[in-house]
Amino acid sequence: MFVLTLVIGLMMADPTVYGKAPKTETPMISIEAFSENPAAFLDKVVRVKGEVKEVCPMKGCWLDVAEGKNQVRIKVKDGEIVFDQKLVGQKIVAEGTVYKFDLSKKEAVNYFAHLAEEKNETFDPASVTEGTTIYQIGGIGVQTLP
Repeated sequence: MFVLTLVIGLMMADPTVYGKAPKTETPMISIEAFSENPAAFLDKVVRVKGEVKEVCPMKGCWLDVAEGKNQVRIKVKDGEIVFDQKLVGQKIVAEGTVYKFDLSKKEAVNYFAHLAEEKNETFDPASVTEGTTIYQIGGIGVQTLP
């Protein structure tokens, strides 16, 4: 009986909120729709739901959220919100504003080198052959789901 009560209690645990709790009136979009046409959501406040696949290992300033084979990065200013590594594998809802940044080839090399450094991975600058545009969601808040 105690074990059952404990399991039910854990399942009904309060969600954890990072930043501000996502607003239910904010439009929910699928990560698949975002991945297929991110420009359609540029400068819009949206919500996405999915499983956290990765969290920034250095400062907790971003997390990658997946829905099926598609994923999106939720990025916050360093130190503004700190995402915990324990979020990996958890289902969440995130709210934020879609933005983009255009990178020249040189900027793209620096950007991808930084990402590799964060993860202690090797990076070959020759793998970047041209500039790129990156779309992300500027995080307002994230809430875990049961």
